Amino acid sequence: MRLLGVILYLMPIYVSATADCNGLTTKSILECVEEKRFLADKSLNLSYKKVINSIGDKAEALRVVQRSWVSFRDEYCGDLLVNGGRESAVDNVNCLLDLTKAREVEILRLVDDSKRYISPYYKSIRIMKKAGYGEDEFILRLKKIESDSDLWVEYVEKNCNLANKIYGENFNGCVARLNFDKLF
Repeated sequence: MRLLGVILYLMPIYVSATADCNGLTTKSILECVEEKRFLADKSLNLSYKKVINSIGDKAEALRVVQRSWVSFRDEYCGDLLVNGGRESAVDNVNCLLDLTKAREVEILRLVDDSKRYISPYYKSIRIMKKAGYGEDEFILRLKKIESDSDLWVEYVEKNCNLANKIYGENFNGCVARLNFDKLF
């Protein structure tokens, strides 16, 4: 329980992508966030093409992972529309935007060493070590976090297998990192 408290303490306050969409109406905020999502999608697609063209025989595995991620993204963000409400469309697009940005970083980390360690997860591990916790305990606890989405579990498994094949990321460490980032 103490470990969970430390993890939560380490997580900075989440700032929504709508923070700089200062419209006075839901419609104007939605238009702003949709524009940001359009740009994020465009950037993700460019990064995806760059990585696909650079990983050789592992390109098909990335295509499979990407399809799995799209299924997860659509389910996860689509749930925000189910409950309705006046701002559910903004929440949905904001969710799509956040996941798209995170996915671009995840794709780029496959081929770019400078992107591999930018997750707050790694800073948290360093802090946990200084607090006397072992890295293995931290990883095992994060790996055990259960998901209510089979699509998330499928995506994580495929993505971590690919990351292991491309640059040798430890599978359990990858699962823990993705769970941490999802909670973050």
